Amino acid sequence: MRQSLGSILLLEGFVNQYLQGCLLASAILTGMVSLTADALEREAVDSFFDDYLPQAMAARHVPGLAVTVVQRDRQLTSKGYGVADTGTMRPVDPDATLFDVQSVAKLVVATSAVIAAERGSVDLNADVNQYLEGFELPRTHAEPVTLTALLTHTSGLEDRGTGITTQALAEVPAIGTFLKRTLTQRVAPPFQDLVYSDQGMTLAAFAVQTAVGIPFDEYARLNVFEPLRMNHTHYLDVPEELKKHQARSYLF
Repeated sequence: MRQSLGSILLLEGFVNQYLQGCLLASAILTGMVSLTADALEREAVDSFFDDYLPQAMAARHVPGLAVTVVQRDRQLTSKGYGVADTGTMRPVDPDATLFDVQSVAKLVVATSAVIAAERGSVDLNADVNQYLEGFELPRTHAEPVTLTALLTHTSGLEDRGTGITTQALAEVPAIGTFLKRTLTQRVAPPFQDLVYSDQGMTLAAFAVQTAVGIPFDEYARLNVFEPLRMNHTHYLDVPEELKKHQARSYLF
């Protein structure tokens, strides 16, 4: 994410937009339950989305989205609704528009960590400090923080939502530099509390990066995106030829 929160007003706007998106996704899934069967028909799914999404998007200030339904091993349907840019009114193209997926990227971190573990590069149940360079987590509690704890949001780390965004790619620090600068306290033993943690997932990505010896985004590209043929999926630095397809964020 490259937008700066900068102020309470902007923070509230971002949170509101994020929650509206969550509510819309929840409503879609709830509505889809009525269509669930052994075999969905594309016409029925398209009809549901065509009837429901325009009014739902307008009510929740969602300018555009793409939706894809996969059933077992086949893509049932893929459609775009609304616009990808409220300034130019460029329509969403489900085959081309690039969306900032924000915290969905945590799934890529978890997948990469498991792949690294399967290949013997990391031990999910070892003290994560052995994979950190330049700093280490304080040994506040007897039980060490592990990758398993980080990936399940049960590390016991305090999490902060300030100072984690920027407006320009050039201002994004290296993962290790960022973590060393923003490292928080261990406020609980591992596995005691479930607390959603941005910093915990960043620590997991850094641990994988250090263990495998290449930048995390490169490891994810080689071991997650390329095997899945996700050729238009990138961390942070979108290739110049694809920038024209990016969906633009906005505030309301």
